[in-house]
This record gives sequence, structure tokens and C-alpha cells, in this order.
Amino acid sequence: MRLAEQGDIFSPTSNFLRDTLFNGNQELYDAFRNDVSAATMIANLTLISIPSVNQGSSQVQNNTALKNELANNGIRHNPNDIVFITRLPNGKIVWLENGNSAAGLQHITARHADHFAARGVTDIPGFLKQLLQTDPLRNGMSNGRPFVEFMFEGRLYRVAIGTNGFIVSFYPIN
Repeated sequence: MRLAEQGDIFSPTSNFLRDTLFNGNQELYDAFRNDVSAATMIANLTLISIPSVNQGSSQVQNNTALKNELANNGIRHNPNDIVFITRLPNGKIVWLENGNSAAGLQHITARHADHFAARGVTDIPGFLKQLLQTDPLRNGMSNGRPFVEFMFEGRLYRVAIGTNGFIVSFYPIN
């Protein structure tokens, strides 16, 4: 079976790979689709990178609307420090700020970048945003703090999210 038959990324209605990686060249794209090893490698990289590939005007408008919603609800945040903001499938707004050594992206990269790299993840914010759009495996509490766990490609990841929606930490679980 060709890889094109295995997933949405190669569906006839999805032009993402053709238009972005092959600059619209249909002949080159068709040759690529028939090479399962190359297609698998690119598809795996693309799955991790899709959230950060293009932040078009509709995404910027959505970010502005979500930031405004936080402000209108009196939720403390630093709008200029936000790396990304999104709405979970359950409707809750969550966001990742650059933060500091104790919380946010700086904390995540300082404490866990090597753990992610060992799993092939180089775009931590993009990968996190992708995970947040899926259904969690479970929610829980650890040391009195809420977390959400996700399974991706058979591997477990934990996201520590403050009650206000601020992403405190994100890391792989062994």
C-alpha cells in the first residue's frame, strides 16, 4: 500500500505537502508520494511542524480574539510574552508564554529540551500546540497542581496547566 492511502496528509484534498515542500510542483510531489521511506520521514517531520508552518491572518485574528477574551475575563497574562494561545477541545483557553526559569517556554526548554530531542521533537511549542488539539489520555493532580497527559505515537507527555490556563510545564514521561 502506498503511504498516500494511509493518512490525511496525502489525501487528494490536502495540498499542504505539494504546495509547501514542493512549491506546487505536481510531478515532483507524485514521485515523492510513491517513495514510502521518504514520504514516511517527511510525514513524521510534518506532523510535528504543521502548527508553526504558517500563521496566516485568520490565526492572528483568532489569537487576538482569545487574548481579548482572557483580558475581558480578568485573567492575568502578559500578551506580549505569549508564544501561542489556543482553545482546547473542551473550550478552555490555554496559552504558553516565554516565561522564566520556573514556568513557561524558558522553563520547558531549560529542563526538558534534551528529553524532547531524544524523541525527535525539535519544535516544542508547535508539538505542544498540536497535542493540545487532541483528546487527553487523562487529567489529574500532582503535588496539588493540575496536569493533562497525552499519548502520541505510543509515548506519554504531560502538560502542567495552571487553573487560569497558563502552561507551566510540558515534558515527556518515560
